[in-house]
Order: sequence, then structure tokens, then C-alpha cells
Amino acid sequence: MKEAQYHLEIEYKHLKIVNQYLMDILPANLEHEIVGYLSDTLVNKLNIEDIEYYSFDPAKQILTLTTAFIKKQSKPLEANQLIEVGLDQGLIGKVAKSLHTENIDNLLIHPEFVQKNSEHLSAIVVPIVIGDKLLGVIYCGSRNIADFSSQTQKSLNAIASITAIKLEKNSAIEQLQQTIEKLEYSGKIQDTLFEIAELIFETSDMQEFYERLHKSIAKLMFASNFFVALVIDDGKAITLPYAVDEVDEVPPNEVIPLDKDKPSITGYVLNTNKPLLASKQKMQSMIDSNEVYIKGSLPYAWLGVPFGNPPLHGVVVVQSYKENIGFTKKDEQLLCFVARHIRNAIERMQARADLQFMALHDPLTKLPNRSLFNDRVQRALNNSKRDQHKKMALLFLDLDNFKQINDTYGHHIGDLLLVEVAGLVKKCIRDTDSLSRLGGDEFAILLDDIATIEYAEKVAKKVIKAVTTPLMLDENQINTSISIGIAFQNLNDNTLDSLMIRADKAMYQAKQQGRNRLVIEQGGSD
Repeated sequence: MKEAQYHLEIEYKHLKIVNQYLMDILPANLEHEIVGYLSDTLVNKLNIEDIEYYSFDPAKQILTLTTAFIKKQSKPLEANQLIEVGLDQGLIGKVAKSLHTENIDNLLIHPEFVQKNSEHLSAIVVPIVIGDKLLGVIYCGSRNIADFSSQTQKSLNAIASITAIKLEKNSAIEQLQQTIEKLEYSGKIQDTLFEIAELIFETSDMQEFYERLHKSIAKLMFASNFFVALVIDDGKAITLPYAVDEVDEVPPNEVIPLDKDKPSITGYVLNTNKPLLASKQKMQSMIDSNEVYIKGSLPYAWLGVPFGNPPLHGVVVVQSYKENIGFTKKDEQLLCFVARHIRNAIERMQARADLQFMALHDPLTKLPNRSLFNDRVQRALNNSKRDQHKKMALLFLDLDNFKQINDTYGHHIGDLLLVEVAGLVKKCIRDTDSLSRLGGDEFAILLDDIATIEYAEKVAKKVIKAVTTPLMLDENQINTSISIGIAFQNLNDNTLDSLMIRADKAMYQAKQQGRNRLVIEQGGSD
């Protein structure tokens, strides 16, 4: 039992080392940075005294020793000291050719060991491979016989696989960057990418952000028809937060179901998670084979590139209805490169918008909080001072017996009741009016630019009727009511504080008079 526990602890320790290495190399962009993290992990985490890292040159079919640690000390390698090993040459070359790890318990009797270091009695040699593509070799030596356990071998194989994936990914990104840099308008690309990165600091809302993003893309390619689609509802639908189309009218924030079996062409790109560059003929062929459907008019050329992963997964699309304007592989490469920046910018803009919303809204009901509501009331007062024909009213609302409901059914039901009441009251007012949760069970309504003061009384009665309807919350029937105080602007005393005090006073009078009623503050309106 103790031995099994010991092996489990060793396995867990090695798993943590491998996971930490995976996290460590994520920001590394260059091979020498990756090798630095690799060396640190082998030397300081796996306690391997001697290591050597060989980089493979596929053109020359040569392995070159680029990094070495002897007795855990880094050994600087001068240009004239670099060791080159051919495929199938000695133990390093054999592993490089076979692409299989070699764990040698006794080097003294191993026929293919070249005596680079006579102190080594055992070694483990691991190829860095992705698929059947060799990228390098790791050599680990020990001064003890059979020093490398099967668990160490498993960890080294895992670390080598992670290294291979990172090296290959960085190589692919580097090749893409090199390709883009060769484009004639590389300077324009860099300027545009900088513009996109700066949008978060220079725009105040998402609509302005998308408009300026569109202008930035238009500097690089034909983008008279441009839209961004984002996945919503846990992958069940997509929405178009921004769309400009020369031919079809696209409703703001249109929602389109994400059908896995027969998706829209945008949904197809999201499902495959691959860019799609399609001519009119190709799109027609995909339609005929029931692979996709096209919502709206069929363009002559269409280019869509996916970006990000859930929860922020989307597509950026450009299309052309002009027969003489299409898109090329260079446009696809460029949009793929730009898409990564778009995703980062959208994520940051959304995060900023979320923070701004949280600062100005009640987290439970999502209604404006006291700070935002006061600002709106003050603006309404300022407008009424400039135009005396504009009338406004302030309503303070307080649920009756809310504490008793909380004590009887618990705070969970109390919270559900507040959310339900917020929804009911919101249906009783116009879109131009403002509803706020001031705190606890207190709400407030701003009725701005109303025709008559009787309208405010009508709204209050409508609210009372809506709230007094029995509610089913988690299988509990809840009966509640609401008391409302109404104050109108007074030309002799129309400051924010005085209006709030008068509305609050009227609300408490409604409570004292038996609750579930409205009281109009007697100061009235001149």
C-alpha cells in the first residue's frame, strides 16, 4: 500500500512539473526562449545534472548542439565549439532517425554511444517530434547506472511533445509574419494593426469601435460590405453587432440560429473554425450540395475568418457584389493575421463596457443604480429649466412587507421578487423613461417630458396593479404590494436633492396611510 502511495505521489509531482512547463512556455516566441524554459525544467525541476539540446536543420539534415548544462551549470558554446551530428550518427543520430526515445541503463556496453563524456553511465535521449517531423533532440546524461526511471521517461516525452508543438506553432506564426512583411503595403498593415490596438483607448462605445474597425480594414482590402458575427446562447446562435451591406438591409444586432446540419455560410466557418475564401461559383456549389445556405443576396466573392474561442468566438467577413472585385489568398492571410488583433480588441472593449456597466448598474436587477439615476434626473431638470413647457415627475417606489417575505421565504426568494418586480415595473413605463433600483426594496422612476401631471398618476396606478398580481417564485405564491410617492418639478424649488426628498416623503406618507397606494407630494407643480 505504501509503495502504491509513493508511486502516486511521484506521478503527481511529475504531472505538476509538466503542467508548469506548459504554462511557462506560453509567452515564449523565440526558440532560444523555449530552450531556456526547457533547460530550467530539466535541471531545476527534474534534477537532471547534464543535458544537451540539439536543434535540427532539415535542409542540411544536421543536428547542432546549441545548449548544454554540465553538472547543472550552463556551458557557454562558442561558434567553433558547436557540435554537429548527422542522422544515424551515434546515439543522438540514431534517435533522430528513428524518432523513438532511447533509455540506456548502461552506456558502457551500448555499441552506439560515442564517448563524449566518460563520466556518463546512463542516459536518456528524447526526440522532439511533431507528427513525423523532427525538430530537435534532448540528451540527458547521468553518472549513475540506470538512473532514469520510466516515470522520468514519460515526463521527458511529454515535455518534448509540448516543446515540439510550441516550436511548430511559433514557426508557423513566424512564417505568416514573414509572408505579410513581404507584401508591398507592409507599412500600411503595421499602421492599421496599431490603429486597431489603439481603438480601445480612443473609442467610447462598441458601435464607434466597430465603425472605426471597419475603416481600418478598408485601408487594407475592399470592405464596402463588412460584418462581424459573434457566437451567443452557448453556441446556439450568432449575432451581428455590426454589419454594413450595399445590397441587403441588415437589422441591428440580428440573431441567426447556428444550425450544425445546414448552417449559414458564416455558421459554416464557425463550425469548421477555418477561413473560407469562396467565389460565387463555389458558394453556389456549396448551396446545391446542402452544405450551407446564404441569407440574403449571393455575392461574387466572400471571405470569412474565424477568431477566438468560446466564450468570445466570432467571424470577421468581407464580401463583394462586384464582378470585377474579388479576394485573394493574400487577403485571406492578411485577414487571418488581423483577426487575432480584432479578437483582443473586442475582448478588451467588452471588458471595459462590462466594468462601466457594473459601476453604474445594480448587479441584481441590472437597472441603473442611484448614481446613474441621479445623473439622469439632473439632466432632466436642466432641460426643464431651458424649456418650461417640458414637465417631469419623480416616483419613489417601496415594496410593502418585503422584510417579512425575506424572513419567511429566504433571501433567494427575496432576490427573485426584486428581479420580477423590476421587470413588471419596466413594462409600465416608456422606453424614454428611467427605472432605477436605489437599494434594498426601493425603486425610482423618472418620467421625463410628460404632457400632463395626470400621466404620472396613471403610470403609478398601472404599476400598483401590476405588482399586486400574485407571483409564482420557485413554486411559492408570493403576494406583495407597493407604495408610491410622486413629486413634480417645482419652479421655486427644483434642485435634485429637494425633488428626491419630496418624492421620498410622499412615499412614506403612502406607507403610513395603509400601503399599496400612491401619494402625490403636495408641493405640486407651478
